[in-house]
Amino acid sequence: MRDLACAACVAVLSWFVTLLTVLIVALLVTLAGRSMFWYSHFYAAVCLYGSVAVGKILLIHTLAKNLYYGLGTDVKLSKL
Repeated sequence: MRDLACAACVAVLSWFVTLLTVLIVALLVTLAGRSMFWYSHFYAAVCLYGSVAVGKILLIHTLAKNLYYGLGTDVKLSKL
């Protein structure tokens, strides 16, 4: 039950941190004077915000795995 609670916390934390990171990127784009340019360039929005979101989620999950399971240990899944 503890593992399930930790996994749920990591999932919620990663989505929250991702949202904050994307908002920071949007703020930087606005400060650069290029706000709302993705309305005319759809793929620019996917590359700009999608890559940041996926990268941050992977970073949070990798850090959680390394900190929770320890460095250098493999997770062994049991067969059903």
